[in-house]
Amino acid sequence: MKNKRNDKCSRACISEDAATLDGFTDMGMADDALSLSKMILTRRSPAPADVSAALRAIGVHARKMETWKNRVVRMADRLSKRTRHAVREDLLIYFAAIDDHERAVTFLSAPGRFSSQALFLAVKSLVSLRRFEEADALTTPIMKGMPDPFSDAFRCEAVATLSGIEGNHLGALISRINAPIDEAIELEIAQGILVS
Repeated sequence: MKNKRNDKCSRACISEDAATLDGFTDMGMADDALSLSKMILTRRSPAPADVSAALRAIGVHARKMETWKNRVVRMADRLSKRTRHAVREDLLIYFAAIDDHERAVTFLSAPGRFSSQALFLAVKSLVSLRRFEEADALTTPIMKGMPDPFSDAFRCEAVATLSGIEGNHLGALISRINAPIDEAIELEIAQGILVS
């Protein structure tokens, strides 16, 4: 699928690409989704919605996400500060998923709220780099206001993982006990620990 649009097309054109890519991803059209993702990653200045859609498609359809690393790194280096800030969560998730923890934590520098998945992977990356104080500082304010039980379960698991690695087994146990039970089971099913 060749797309000869230039980088200066209108916002409607760019959002059309993101919508098309999301459609390809939702319908399981792996070849088309990866082809369009490759085109988006090679643009001089892709729109944030396009970058997010491309990284999501790569996460869903790529056999090995690591093979896309060089393209994603080159694209991330080309992004403007505004775009980089807008997609920092997607980049953090991508790099943490391929275990490039050093690069993943570079997207934590910008302030802002992250999704439960991004926070879990951020804590995982910080712990993998043995930066326990930063991981603890990231999880402490998180435990104060949980928006929903599923997010609560994600965050409790992140705190429990951190506590276990630090050797605070009682803290890990308490964190896991405080997780909402139904959502904790759903979380384990989502992670492949339990089978529904």
